[in-house]
Amino acid sequence: ANLAQEPYTGCRDMANLPHVVAGAGAVTLGAVSALYYREGKASPAVVSGGFLGAALLAVGLARRHLPRGKGSLDLQHQTEFQAGSGEWVDEKTEEGKVVRVYRGEKGRLALLSPNDSSVMDATGLILSSDGSICTTYDLVFGQAHDSRPALGRCVQPHVYADTVLPDGSPNPKPVVVKTPGKWKMLTYGEVKAQVRAFGTELRRVHGIQPREKIAI
Repeated sequence: ANLAQEPYTGCRDMANLPHVVAGAGAVTLGAVSALYYREGKASPAVVSGGFLGAALLAVGLARRHLPRGKGSLDLQHQTEFQAGSGEWVDEKTEEGKVVRVYRGEKGRLALLSPNDSSVMDATGLILSSDGSICTTYDLVFGQAHDSRPALGRCVQPHVYADTVLPDGSPNPKPVVVKTPGKWKMLTYGEVKAQVRAFGTELRRVHGIQPREKIAI
């Protein structure tokens, strides 16, 4: 619940930056190679382009991690384990043989810091940021987030720079993003309107009653 109340920071977009840089380097090297084969010599344009492409590729591939998360999250202490909760138990293998297996200590999410209104269980796990928020309905309809992004759908997928393997065959798992994809977001207010319209249709038009099961 606390996460939903934080403003969108665009960290997901930043995560694609190393792939974009590496993709630019790969494209630059490809263009330089084509120019070299066409001119048949290492012209100044070929040399400078080669250095630029190699530099971009090295920077993009060397950067494996970008800062993530929000200021209120302790990324260095993501899990808190319950001391003494690990145990040895008897388990059966696929062949039916009994073996001793150690089940590690139980852990809970420790990213969020509790406040005075937080609701926690016996282990200290934060169940809700406020006692009035017990379900997803409470979070969506009972909070003032109408202008914030809630759900998104991809309207333009990634364009990859490595869609073709060196042997000319299609790459089944491209990873170098040339052009990041685009997403269209629905705000909480728009989601509320759609949910109410859908629920009203079920109740008034089709006569669906509370706790009835339906298949969509």
